[in-house]
Amino acid sequence: MRLPRQSTTLTLDKCNAVSYLLPNNKEGLPMFFRRSKIRTAASVTLLCASVFFGWLHSANAEETDQFTLPPTALVDVGPLVSQRVYGAIEKALKQTNDEIQDLIKKAVLSPADKNMASELTKRRSDAYIMNLVYKQTGTGLPEATYERWLNWDSFPDIFQPMRFNEIRPWATIYWGVFSQAPLALTILSPTINMYGHYFGTDKIGHFFQQGEGYYSIYMKVLAQGKSVEQAHQAIVAHGQFEEHGIFGTALDGVYSNGDLSANYGGWKFYMNLAHSVRIGSQELLPLLILHNDRWEFARNVKKDDLLKPFINDNLNEAWNPCRYSFEKSLIRKHVEARCKEWIDRLGINKESVAAKLQETSLWEGEDYGHWLPQSDTITLETCFGGL
Repeated sequence: MRLPRQSTTLTLDKCNAVSYLLPNNKEGLPMFFRRSKIRTAASVTLLCASVFFGWLHSANAEETDQFTLPPTALVDVGPLVSQRVYGAIEKALKQTNDEIQDLIKKAVLSPADKNMASELTKRRSDAYIMNLVYKQTGTGLPEATYERWLNWDSFPDIFQPMRFNEIRPWATIYWGVFSQAPLALTILSPTINMYGHYFGTDKIGHFFQQGEGYYSIYMKVLAQGKSVEQAHQAIVAHGQFEEHGIFGTALDGVYSNGDLSANYGGWKFYMNLAHSVRIGSQELLPLLILHNDRWEFARNVKKDDLLKPFINDNLNEAWNPCRYSFEKSLIRKHVEARCKEWIDRLGINKESVAAKLQETSLWEGEDYGHWLPQSDTITLETCFGGL
């Protein structure tokens, strides 16, 4: 589940401050997640809930369901989304370059103006470009810009069918399931297909919105003189805290590993605008470079494949299951009812499922905050006698 980050920053900081005052357990989680501090847990949870109760009513906080397969294959919209993102980057480059040239001219006329130099320095930083791309892709309440576009816009017949949204509540894995936020299990994000990977449109919101948050935290930690390992630990801990808190478990009882994967993939994308990033065994060179005070593309990029390196099966909540704090036996029963279709249509077996679950526990071999206790697992292994 994703709630717009920029709309809650100040209030979230207050809740975070309360939780961080508590002793931590050996896993590094705030102590209010432990039973021994149940009274403290109740106090903190109620405090945060009371602050956000009215706001949450206005937010269409959605989950998604990939255990329920679309009746037919969906059209791959990966190239379409990548082309749109490419256009957003081009627009950001033009705006930034125009501003740089304008500031250079003004600086010549007012060489003593320190503010001019400061503004130039901002635009020579990749953070400025990143923020312009983010404003076109990841802002919005309750859905991020591109998430809303994929959810609600009309698309030509050539892209049909591109969305699968099971509108019959009794036909999803959440039918009859009770949680503290029942509407989140009723109004689900539709499933789309990008580069052969099926996942909910809510992941696009996470990718562009929370990915920007990860980028900002990562760069801030580095600016404090910390190591890249410490910066990485900071973004992973941040994502885990959100999923254990009001962005996940504390809100609707769902800890979504898919959401965390989307956050992480978005961070990789934003970083790669002007930095080399590693994805598995592959190193992606920076997408952009500042040359003679002009931002430009540093390497040839196929518009259709711009996002392809950052999209994988980690985003699919059947291949990368959530941890549910409620009605686990009923959800598992619904998953079991879908086993025959998975076996018949996708040819899954015990070995392939185990391999995929192992693969998605990391993001291309990297820790992203995955958490799924063995006692709480609801996976496709249930089709072969497992949980």
